[in-house]
Amino acid sequence: MRLATYSVMILLWAWADATVIPDCASAEETSEIPESSEATMPKSDSDLGAELTVILPDVSEEFPASGPDVFILPDKSGKLRKVLGFRYEDFLRSWQDQHVEQKTAPPEFTIQSIDIQGRATAVDARLTLEISLVTQTAGWVNIPLQLPTLILRQIHIDHQQQGECLVYDSMQHNYVLWLKGQIGKPRKLVLDGIAKLQLESGFPTLELYLPTAPITNTTLHVPGTDLHVKASPGLRWEQSGSQSGGTEIRISGRANPLEISWEAPELKTHSEMEQVEASGEITVTVDRRRVTYEAALSIAGHEVQLDRVSVRLPLGSTLTESTLQQNFQFKVIDAGTTDQGQVVEIRPMERTNLPWVIPISAEQLVEENFDQLEYAIGGFEVLNAYRQSGNVTLQLADQLQAYFDLHGAVRQVSLRERESQNADSSTLACLRYDRFPWSVSLHGVPQRRRVSVRPHYELQVEPAEAVLKMALDYQLVGAQTYSLRIDLRGWKLTDDPIESGGVVDVNRYVETRQGFLVLPLLSRDAKQLRLHLTARRDVSLGTNTFPLPELLGSVVLDGSLSVESNSSIRLTPDSRGTKGLSSIPLDESVTSARDGEINNATVHFFHSL
Repeated sequence: MRLATYSVMILLWAWADATVIPDCASAEETSEIPESSEATMPKSDSDLGAELTVILPDVSEEFPASGPDVFILPDKSGKLRKVLGFRYEDFLRSWQDQHVEQKTAPPEFTIQSIDIQGRATAVDARLTLEISLVTQTAGWVNIPLQLPTLILRQIHIDHQQQGECLVYDSMQHNYVLWLKGQIGKPRKLVLDGIAKLQLESGFPTLELYLPTAPITNTTLHVPGTDLHVKASPGLRWEQSGSQSGGTEIRISGRANPLEISWEAPELKTHSEMEQVEASGEITVTVDRRRVTYEAALSIAGHEVQLDRVSVRLPLGSTLTESTLQQNFQFKVIDAGTTDQGQVVEIRPMERTNLPWVIPISAEQLVEENFDQLEYAIGGFEVLNAYRQSGNVTLQLADQLQAYFDLHGAVRQVSLRERESQNADSSTLACLRYDRFPWSVSLHGVPQRRRVSVRPHYELQVEPAEAVLKMALDYQLVGAQTYSLRIDLRGWKLTDDPIESGGVVDVNRYVETRQGFLVLPLLSRDAKQLRLHLTARRDVSLGTNTFPLPELLGSVVLDGSLSVESNSSIRLTPDSRGTKGLSSIPLDESVTSARDGEINNATVHFFHSL
């Protein structure tokens, strides 16, 4: 029913209190709607013959609607409600939404399978994930992969096109793969990374959040044998011995997160070992080809009698000859695996009571890489000891610089807190461990040498020769410097002594036939030196070009040059033939002259550009 906008005319035929027919608002409250536009009030004794007539003329054409159409519809309880601007089309669309099933849009991609290959250590797992998927639409597709805890090392996208990439969404805390999709095209993504193991529960646990795939297979190599394995509900797993040692766990099924934990059976230990405490003082020295360990293990216990202990060496290390010459017998009883170090049985030469102090030396060879060096550093674990702790001092060779990551129950302490006698300028860090397992991943790069020099030259021109006096201020930073080299460019050293403050070995310098000067250093640790040299060359009347010596292997900073001649020679610089120098006006250079004075000779001042 349409309600238009009306004007109201009231005609009074008698005097009395008037009662007006309710309007639309009243009709809504009473669920009644007037059936006509004219109404007559019923008569009663109190009306005194009065009659009130309300006339509602149709004036819609004269006064058009000023707002949206108003419709009245019943609600679920039958009560009438006003609805603004509700058309038939709106009603039909609302009805269709409730009674017609919506069509589901096809997916933009489908993940077919996930294959995971991994190898676990005591603190982390190195994983390779191969994800096979199919894009179902053309254009750019973003594929969430989750994996928030995976530390990526390498990424490979097969048939990678321009712009395709893998990014980390910091808002969603997961990785997102962006591909340029084609309908029905299979794609493959290979990820190589590291996942840290959770050790809070007392045994290692691997937890991965993965995208949903109908097929998910995982193969994980873990250290130890006869393990007790647990996995997320819904996963099927089996274990078997690995040819390289340890255990191979194969898991299939879907779970999010995928969680695998393993625990070695309780080791059979002597009751005496349950009361033994072990502490270690370890110095680790790292150079480009090896890692050497010098350790002193203290074995103590209250009223305990021992005749031997078993110690697991750091991964990849072996005992040195110096260890075998101590007052203890060493015997390798377990060759170790790719994930665990050798186990050595140690006995005293003569039966003695605790405490023992066992000196151990070991070394680990490293495959040299000139761009990046990777070291896995560990400690000496006394097997079955009740409590273990100790200190570790990391030292670097002179030609290395490095940073490190800590894993497990180890932390860094300040040098002052450590108060280590072994700490010196080569010490990278001091660490403290409270139990096993723990390890240190050290990343090293060859140290770069940075040599800078600021030259100051004094050129004195005589009728037959030119004499060049050089004052070279060197700054040596980084790797050790063994020698300095200078291309004299036609200059010859005079008999004047080479002055360096005792840094240069003046008895062993070499002036080659090609005109190079090689100056060996007595102190390889020198950080700065001032070198004084004097050289000469022949001159003739006319135009002469004086090339300045080239300081090889150095960054040459701004320097200065003063040119002086006696009164018998008129010296005129040629600015067009001068390279790398700019003339300084004389009045600005008076303070640079020798002794603050300028003699009668002609003097010119230059500085390098």
